Amino acid sequence: MAEHANEVIADDNAGTLLAIESIKQLKARYVTAAEWEQMGQHAMNTFQKRLLPLAFGMLMYEGDPAVTRRTLANVPLPARLLMPIIAPRAFGRRARRVYGTATPPKITRSQTPQPRASRMRHLMRKHHAR
Repeated sequence: MAEHANEVIADDNAGTLLAIESIKQLKARYVTAAEWEQMGQHAMNTFQKRLLPLAFGMLMYEGDPAVTRRTLANVPLPARLLMPIIAPRAFGRRARRVYGTATPPKITRSQTPQPRASRMRHLMRKHHAR
């Protein structure tokens, strides 16, 4: 799962929010809380650290504020202090490149945000070139 998360974020995948929503639905049906915690720990241990601000920014933008608070409670103090500042900026930069705005529609409140068509074609070619 961590490898998939790295690929999704590193590839600048326009369907990232949809992928996250799909994972949440699968988790709710098939994964116990203990299994989810174990997968989360494995993901954090193998996740590319340079992508953490972007991933956390996505969580802050799209996710439940209570989950954001719980997540921050489990990280070292420097990250706990810095992440709320740098993560939204990282997400905003990426969102501007993908969607043309730093504040795309939220998937949890509306339909899936649609990236610019030219950007989507580029991402698809890049992903299939692997």
